[in-house]
Parts: sequence; structure tokens; C-alpha cells
Amino acid sequence: MNKFIKNFVSVGFINAANAAPLITMPYLIHVIGIERFGSLSLATAFVAYFGIIIDYGFNLSAVREISINRSEPSRINHICATVFYVKIILVVACLLVFLCIVRALPYMWDMHTLYFLTFIAMLGQTFLPGWFFQGVEQMSAAVYLSAISRIIPSALTFFFVHSRDDYLWVPGLSAIAGAATVITAAILLRYKFDIRMTLPDARSIKQSFRGGWYLFLSQVNISLFSNSNSVILGVVSGPLAVGYFSSAEKIMRAIAFLGTPLTTVLFPHVARNIKANPSRMLKKLDGILLIAIALQIIVIAPIFFLADHIINLLYNSDVGASEILKIIIVVPIFIMVNNIYGVQVMLNTGFDKQYFGILLIAGVVNIPLCFLLSKFFSGLGTAISLLVIEFLIAFLMGFFVQKLKRSLD
Repeated sequence: MNKFIKNFVSVGFINAANAAPLITMPYLIHVIGIERFGSLSLATAFVAYFGIIIDYGFNLSAVREISINRSEPSRINHICATVFYVKIILVVACLLVFLCIVRALPYMWDMHTLYFLTFIAMLGQTFLPGWFFQGVEQMSAAVYLSAISRIIPSALTFFFVHSRDDYLWVPGLSAIAGAATVITAAILLRYKFDIRMTLPDARSIKQSFRGGWYLFLSQVNISLFSNSNSVILGVVSGPLAVGYFSSAEKIMRAIAFLGTPLTTVLFPHVARNIKANPSRMLKKLDGILLIAIALQIIVIAPIFFLADHIINLLYNSDVGASEILKIIIVVPIFIMVNNIYGVQVMLNTGFDKQYFGILLIAGVVNIPLCFLLSKFFSGLGTAISLLVIEFLIAFLMGFFVQKLKRSLD
């Protein structure tokens, strides 16, 4: 239990580090303007698709494999080596596609430096071995990496960004920090955990692709109602609308991140113990979910009623973003339900295919819904679409887990 608490505290610090860009956001909007901020958000959302492909669901599948095989060092080495080499293969493929798309679309080519720097910054985050530290339940080691990758570039933003034309420093600083973080991570893996990157055989690489297939597709589907919303809004209404939506969404995501320490440290623990006594573990997770939702409501309620003041205080903006915030501020509750019932229960009991199926339904519904609502209601429509889809996922996953409980009784 002491180890669990230590990891919980470590992930809490990592979560705080990941929220560091939220501190710089009001400054950025004030200095570079809401439209430039929207362009940054649009580039980030676009590049995130490639990040999802390169990650290939290893943030779940590799954690699960390492957690189950943590007593076998040779097996851990093999898993790590396979993950890294698969990522390298995917980087090459993604880079070729990325270059073709950016060159073919005039809007992106006009801002190609922004997109190239954002892509490089994404690579730094994608190659962070957070999945390894989570699997061996040594999250304290990841604290240093988060400090380098998030806190330092956010702090340096105040020193390098002073005018509208300095916006390229934002992805540039993240790219530099990402490179430094990957080098630091490689040193930690080699000298602290004795991980040696031996070349895996073709069979292992093929099995890695096959084993993570449904989790990868699930991550793709998640992007269809997260990153895609900003992209769709940008296509329909332009970067200014994306700027208003993103400024509200980042506050909502910060609230959702409050639950990340709990769900992160739970996953390897549940993976090791749920098969021994699934009914007991499900009851325990139900209790954890109720407590987590109650705590979220305590945080969410005042933000809802004070949304206008919060937006004005942070961004000196009009009420457009505050209305968006009022709509999506309850989304963290649905995200917590989705994580407990989907990630913790469904994935750790072998229902990867069913988990993917629910997310596929949500992704397919979201695309036309978001296009339609964004076209008529701009950012407000995008917010409504996000709320509806997250509720749909929570309902379907909750329904599936209730059926699973009855089958175990």
C-alpha cells in the first residue's frame, strides 16, 4: 500500500507538470492573440493523430504486459525493445504521410514551420517510456521526465514569447525539451533499470502489432471525439473559433486530469489481481468510482457557476468561451466512468474487442454530429457534440460492465 501511495503522489506531480501549459495559456492568448492560439491548437490536434499511430496503444498494452511479467527481467527487456523498434517503424511511415499532407494543403504549407516543429515536439512526448514506469510501478522515476518535458518549456515561454510573431517558440521549446527528455529517459532505462535494447526478431514485431491492434484502434476512435472536434471546428469556423473552444476545453481537461493519478496507478494493480477474484475487484472499483465522482462534483460545481468570471480572469475574453465551458465542465465525470469501466475492467478482463466496439460506435456517431452542430452553432455545437459522445460511451461501458457483473454472480 505504501508503494501504491508513493506512486499516486508521483503521478499527481506528473499530472501537475502536465497542467503547466494551462498556466501559460492566458499569457499566450494575451501576447499572440486568440487567432494565433487557435492556429497552435489546430496544429497540435492535427499532429496528435500521428502521435496516436506511433503510440499504437502501448500506453495500455505494454503496461499490462510489463505488469504481468515484472518478475522476469529478460521478458521486460524484450517487451521494451520491441515497443521501441515498432515505434521507430511507425515514425518513418508517419513522417512520409505527414510531409505529403502538409505539402498538399495550402493552409498547412503556408504555416509549415509551425507544423514541423509541432510534429517534432510530439515525437518527444511519444517516445517517453511512461508505459514502462507504470508497468513496474516506479512512477517516481517519471517525475523527472515530466519536469523536463512540461515545466521547463512552459517556464521559458515567458522569456521567449513577447509578441505575436514569437508564437513559433511554443512548439520550438517543446521540441527541444522533448529531445532532452528522451535522452534522459534512455539513460534512466539503461543505468537505473538495466534495460538493454536488443534487436527483436520479425516475429516479435509482428506479434506486437497484432497484440496491440484493438487497443490501437480504440485510441484512434478516441481521437474521433477529442482531437477531431478541434479539426472539424477549424474547417467549419476557422482558427478563431478553435481558439475559444480550446481555451475552455483545456480547463475541462485540467479537471479531468485530476483523476489521472488514481487511474494510472490502478491499472497495473488491477491487471495483476482482477483474474484471481473478479467479483471482489469489481465491487472495489465501484466504490472507488463513487468516491471519485463525488470529489469531481465538488470541484466542478463552483466552476460551472463561476464560469464567466473564470474565463474573464484567465483570458480577459468575452462570454463565448464561458458558455462552452459550462457545457463541457461535466465531461470529466463521464471520462472517469469510461476509465474505470472501460480501461480498468474491460481491458483487464480481456474484452479489448468489445472496448474497441463501443469506441467505434462513438467515433462514427461523433463525426457527422460534430460537423452538423459546429456548422450551425460554432464552438457551442462542438461542445454539445463532445458532451453527448462522452455520455454515450459512459452509458455503453456501464451497461456492459453491469452485464459482466450479473454473469459472475
